[in-house]
Amino acid sequence: MAIYRLISESLVGGPQGDELVYLPGGRLVGPMSTGVGASAMDGLSMPYLDVPRARFWFTEVGWKRFGIAVVKDHEAAGLRVRVLRQKNPPNSAVVYRDTWQVALLPPTHRRS
Repeated sequence: MAIYRLISESLVGGPQGDELVYLPGGRLVGPMSTGVGASAMDGLSMPYLDVPRARFWFTEVGWKRFGIAVVKDHEAAGLRVRVLRQKNPPNSAVVYRDTWQVALLPPTHRRS
């Protein structure tokens, strides 16, 4: 099973004349933190997890239903987008799963 994670540039606000204008150029973040409207994710459940390190990935079905549209929305807003793909995440890293998405703990890198 492949899973997909979208990482996108966020919008940054700045004054331009008398207005506050939002432009691309912010740090890379998940799709809910970019500042772009999440209309492409209408119908996607947003479970509350008490695990701040968890990162959401789309399942293959979720990628086709939501992910591709989210990428198009972000690209239309002029944001750089990166899609990560991973195969067969370890079950020990999964903290949530439904039809559309999987929440994973990121790998830990221990120093020797």
